Amino acid sequence: MKFTILIFSLLITALAISQNNLAMEMRNDKDAVLGSQTMGVSMRIVNPARETDGSVYLFDKWENLIYIVTDQGDKMQLDNINLNVDKNVFESRFGGDSIFSFNFNNIDRFLVNNKEYKNYFWKDDNRVYQVLAETDDFSVLKGFSVSFVEGSVDPMLNRSRDRYVMKERYYIKRENSIKPFALRKGSVLKLFADDKSKKSAIKQFVKDKNLSFNDEEDIDKIISYAMSI
Repeated sequence: MKFTILIFSLLITALAISQNNLAMEMRNDKDAVLGSQTMGVSMRIVNPARETDGSVYLFDKWENLIYIVTDQGDKMQLDNINLNVDKNVFESRFGGDSIFSFNFNNIDRFLVNNKEYKNYFWKDDNRVYQVLAETDDFSVLKGFSVSFVEGSVDPMLNRSRDRYVMKERYYIKRENSIKPFALRKGSVLKLFADDKSKKSAIKQFVKDKNLSFNDEEDIDKIISYAMSI
């Protein structure tokens, strides 16, 4: 009981934000993240699992530079967070075996190592996406998925250990729709199909700056330039 009270107090102190009350509850691993209308966190105890290659977490390490930005524009900083791709929630780890999960109630976005992540719901799919580029008309997103591949004793399969396989896919968000998007020259230029002069200027800009339509690090620069002309 003393341990639970101590953890509860420490979390409230660490996550205090002006004008926003954080709701926290303790739950088991099978419980929902939080269904209330306030921004929340939850806690569970992680039991040791058998050794498996890969992970359900997006980042290689938990020590990251994080800012949580609320709907009201308030910010709080953390240095311990990871994205659970299987559950599509951000989690923070404390004490080695305690996991706190954040829902997106009253949260606009997470900034992790200068990369922006937002939560969108589309066709019964509630997912966290990385925002590669954003305009008033559309957003270019990167989504993540993870699958579990069970190991086999068959030596012909060369798969003796269980493993998690992480996959990435790009999307275009327009108004209330999210559709797959190919990160290539034709697809990007098609976003500005009604303006031939703009398309020509974009191609010249990419050439002059030695950028690539296939490089997600360059996409924001290309689209930002396109929106400025």
